[in-house]
Amino acid sequence: MLDQPADGEGADGVGLAGLGVGQGVGDARKASCLLEAGGSLYGLAFHLCWLGFDIEVLEPPELRTVLAELAAKMARAASSGEGL
Repeated sequence: MLDQPADGEGADGVGLAGLGVGQGVGDARKASCLLEAGGSLYGLAFHLCWLGFDIEVLEPPELRTVLAELAAKMARAASSGEGL
């Protein structure tokens, strides 16, 4: 689930059109859309981060694990070299 309407754009101006993004999901989530995608979990995780939206992973649970691994790596990279 992406916290962005299907016709919205990411942080870098990239739109969601053509990415397999569905329409808004439910009344409580009018500003959200459903993205159905396949392929490498690492590739998908990278792409989702690159888009710059807040996301909610509905499935697969393995994608949450990959995102957590990448988040830990990014946190280490962000703090490396502090105090130099």
